[in-house]
Amino acid sequence: MKLAKINKEKFPLVVITYLNDKPTTQDIDDHVAELKSLYAAKEKMVFINDSRKIKYLSSEVRIKLGNFLKQNFEIIKQYNQGIIFITNSMVASVFVKGVFLVQKPPYPYFIHTEEEKAIEKANEILRVSIQDAIPK
Repeated sequence: MKLAKINKEKFPLVVITYLNDKPTTQDIDDHVAELKSLYAAKEKMVFINDSRKIKYLSSEVRIKLGNFLKQNFEIIKQYNQGIIFITNSMVASVFVKGVFLVQKPPYPYFIHTEEEKAIEKANEILRVSIQDAIPK
């Protein structure tokens, strides 16, 4: 089973919906390849990560994700404007923070339980990003 569905229909908003509740290291390797292709486009973007289906991330998976952040820090810093996680589980929230123990993210991140709040936050980040791009 594929780990996640990546929706770029509303780019620069990228919505990642996780489909697998217990991803393996192979799932993460495949997912990281997809993320690298997004960053290869060299365009600024904001992510909504719908993590509501994730129930468990092994320490190996958390380390792999943290290492992806570490190894791609500069490109992620340049093009990732922020990530909003949607989760309905305190456990999933702890897993997210566990990934960030390996490497602190170079972008702002937020954790919400409601999709509507996540969309509001993403729109806020996009508005600020656009306003910052306008010469004064």
